Formats: sequence, structure tokens, C-alpha cells
Amino acid sequence: MQNLQIDVKDRVIVVTGGSQGIGRSIAQAFVSSGAKVIVADMAAPADLDQDAGFSEDNSIFVKTDVTINSSVAAMAEKALAVYGKIDIIVNNAGIIYKADIENIEIQSWQRLLDVNLTGAVLCTRAVVPAMKKRRWGRIINMSSMQAFMGSPTYCAYTASKAALSGLTRLWAAELAPVQVTVNAICPSFVETPMMAASIDRLAREKSISTAEAMAHFTAPIPQKRILQPEEIAFSALFLASPLAQGVTGHDLVVAAGCVMH
Repeated sequence: MQNLQIDVKDRVIVVTGGSQGIGRSIAQAFVSSGAKVIVADMAAPADLDQDAGFSEDNSIFVKTDVTINSSVAAMAEKALAVYGKIDIIVNNAGIIYKADIENIEIQSWQRLLDVNLTGAVLCTRAVVPAMKKRRWGRIINMSSMQAFMGSPTYCAYTASKAALSGLTRLWAAELAPVQVTVNAICPSFVETPMMAASIDRLAREKSISTAEAMAHFTAPIPQKRILQPEEIAFSALFLASPLAQGVTGHDLVVAAGCVMH
């Protein structure tokens, strides 16, 4: 019988934005499952240590600005120099900026697109040659439920995530002949430092408690809860495993029922 366990042992994975939040959880999930992890971020994680399961044998931090091609290229070169291959990339680096159409600051709009969208393009372009050479690879884009919704003030963020989901399908078609799958994970709200900042900001703006601000975010979600980062990390583990070879060009919605299709 075929092994039905999720197996990523000895795979080499790049996690952009891997120092905190969802990226940090994904990095730890892969390390604990036997993979080698390159944490690509602007700032080093505070806990890339043995207590969290990391060691010199299974992980490295590479300071990376995903908006700068030379920085991304250097990161990929470092990963190949240390581990000899790149099997998986999770394009997780992202920021958020909210404004209604009349008040969009173009500089902030462009910065968000540079990080959320162009960053994923640069990083994917950098790792695809190594995947094609070995005829095996997993590209996992961190999209969002906002790719499917029309939430007011999420203009820039929604544009970046909808475009990333579109690229997921396009890249999946391009890379299918070389056994590289491309998928996106589309979470709803996840308990991260970014989420905590959004809750605090809403509480200040509305002069309400943080509990009331939290309720504002969970109100439209059928399960009435914020997701845990580990739920997204498990989704990434599945998409990276041999069991998911037949899944490509797919938006995996992990949204507590907020998006159903």
C-alpha cells in the first residue's frame, strides 16, 4: 500500500517572510517534519533556535528583500550553496495597506504590490531553474480570502492577492510538464502580529475594546474564530507532499467558512 503519510523529509524549502506569523509557523512545521528550511526575511527571527526545533543542520536565515532582484538572487544562490537544491518555495512575504478609492496613496499602493506580487514573481523566477533541473518542485503562494471578496478599503491588498491567485494558475500550466506544482493558500484572518496590529488599530479608531474589535473581524465568519498559524502550516505541508502531486493550479481556501465555493 502506498505510504499515506505527509513526507517532506530532506526536502529543501524557502519560506519568504519566515521570521514571524504564518511564515514562522510554516518554517517550524517543515523543520519538525524533517525538511531543511531557508528563512528569507528582512529581519532575523527571534527564536530560530533549538528550543523551537531549529538547528544549524536544518535551517539558515538569509536576509532577503523580496522586492530587490539582486537580494532574491543572492538568497537562492545561498540556498543552493548550502543545501545543493531547492525543492519548495512558499511565497509568504506580504504587507497590508487599506484605504478607500478616494484616499489611496499611490506610493503605499505600489509598495504593497512590490512586496505581495512582484516579490513572489522575483522569488519564483529565482528558484524555478533548480526545480526544472531536477524535475520536481512545489510552489506555494500565500494568497487570501480577499482574492474572492469585495471588502471595502482592501483595494490594494485584494488586487495583489487576486493577481497572485491568477499567476498560480498560469504558472501551474507552464510548469506541469516538468513535474512542478503551483498552488495558493487563501486564509481568512489568522492570529499573527499583523492581525493583532489590525485589531488594535480598529479599537483605537472606533474607541472600542480589543474584544469588541475582535468581534468585528469574526462577525462575518461562520465559525466565528480567528485561524491559528498552524492550520495554514499544515496546508502547506500537504501541498508540498508527494500526496499532493495531482493538485496544481488550485486555490486552497482555509477560511473558517468565510468563502465557500
